[in-house]
Amino acid sequence: MTHWETVWSYSTARFTVALDVTDEDMDPADSMEFEEDIEFARQGGWHWFVARIRVLWDHDVIGEDHLGACSYHSLEDFKSGGYFQDMISEACRDARVTVSKFRNCPLRAAA
Repeated sequence: MTHWETVWSYSTARFTVALDVTDEDMDPADSMEFEEDIEFARQGGWHWFVARIRVLWDHDVIGEDHLGACSYHSLEDFKSGGYFQDMISEACRDARVTVSKFRNCPLRAAA
């Protein structure tokens, strides 16, 4: 079972966007060309992880995006890169699709 750690989140009145991370299982040599990059990634932690962005509505996931083989010096480095914002955009698009399905679902009060 994968253990995800929430390392950043932003909440509004109804929604939360969260960044979770876990260790990457893949060997960095399978993703990187240069030995210094491979050695850096093998140090673990922020140096080699999987990122997940979730959009939650009342604690239920309604949108998400994943990115593996991430290698950064810190959370701030990851957040300042383009992937972080792209992942948020993709997870929000996914959430909008989920919410639009709810709007098209007829609901009736119990009699």
